[in-house]
Order: sequence, then structure tokens, then C-alpha cells
Amino acid sequence: LFSGAAFADVAGCPEGTVISSIQFEGLEHTKPRVVERELLNKVGVPFSVEKFEAEKRRLQDLDLFTEISVGCEGGNLTYHFKEIFRWSPSPAGTETDRDGLMIGLALANLNVFGEDIRAEVQYRTSTDPFLENNEYAFYASSPYLFGLPLGWNFEFLRTDSYDDIHGYQDDSWLVDLDVDYEMLPHLSLLGTVAGRELKIAAFLPEFGFGFAFDFRDSKLDTRRGVYYEYMLTHVG
Repeated sequence: LFSGAAFADVAGCPEGTVISSIQFEGLEHTKPRVVERELLNKVGVPFSVEKFEAEKRRLQDLDLFTEISVGCEGGNLTYHFKEIFRWSPSPAGTETDRDGLMIGLALANLNVFGEDIRAEVQYRTSTDPFLENNEYAFYASSPYLFGLPLGWNFEFLRTDSYDDIHGYQDDSWLVDLDVDYEMLPHLSLLGTVAGRELKIAAFLPEFGFGFAFDFRDSKLDTRRGVYYEYMLTHVG
């Protein structure tokens, strides 16, 4: 059974109608292949409302659209999208025992080059003493790499902060890369590699390997399902 909301997003598409073509409307900043790789309804096979509900959840997980619907004229399928804003400025802040309250600014591009790559820069500084402790960060992530289902998350962090707890100046650089490869449905291999350069100390490497079982109905707006992750990490 499907809810009324489900049918509201399927305009004039009778179950079982053979699909002769697929078109997209509303993709001003997103490349069509970003959408195509998430679709379950294909040309030459009967249209399925159940498949549309599943592919709609997959498309919502991209976090690129505020509205997703489909319409039919005969066997001609047209997906309609309303994209979110590409640029998103926001305040940035953290609070720790060492630095206290840190405030700053962040600027994110949610769809770099229309390839579903999310990138964000941040700057944070301490409030007491003001401007004495500083952090600079860059983050980038995407669920695909060169068309492969290899999710990745990159982090760069520059810290210039006095550690009152341990009594030293934290003058460090951190680079971290995490990857997630969907080997089978609901099963992904995980990997991580990182390096931290500590001034007047040493270079500290880190690497790890693991796997995850993901049975959630949606990654972005989970209503049901379970997620298990197991990771073995070596530092130094």
C-alpha cells in the first residue's frame, strides 16, 4: 500500500506503463548523470510506483533537492526537481574544555561542479582570550568517485591553540581521508588514512579498515532499519 503523499508525487503514471523515454526538468546546477545513477525505473520496463518511492529516497539522500516528483505522458517519464541553494553561509562554533567557546564562520558549496560534491571552509577563534586560539578547516565529501560507488570524506584542519590542560602550544596540521565502498547491497567496506604533523614533536600517522551493514530505509531521513559499523584503527 502507498500513502496519499506517494501518489501525489506520481502524476498520471499508471502502474505497469512501459517506459519509452526518461527526461529531467529543474536540473539547473546538477548534472543528469548524478540523478541517472540513482534511478530504478528504466527505459523499456514497466513503470513501478514502488521503485519510484525507493529511488526518491535515494535521491533525497543526495541532499540536493527540496522537491522530487514524476509525471507521465504515455510512456514518456519526466522527473521534476527543485534544487536547494548551492551556496550556504552559516555560523560555526565549538566548545571544548581546552579552548572554551570558539566562534566563526563557515561557507559551503553543496554541489561543486554539479557532481554532488560537498565542500566547506570554516574559521573558528576563541572568545576568551579573543583571537588567541584559531582553527582553520576544509571539508569535502561525495558518495561517488569518478562514477564509482566509492563514498569519500576529506578533512583538512589547521590548529594554532594553546593547550591549558597539557601545557603546550598545539601548532598542528591534520589531513584525513575516509572512504566507503558499497561492495554488496547493505554491505560496505570502510577505510581511513590520516596524518597529523605536530610542530616540535613528530608526524603521527593513522590508518584503519572495517565494514558496515546498512539496512536503513534512508540515510538522510531514517524511519526504520539498523546500521552496524566495525572499524579497526592503528595510530602511530
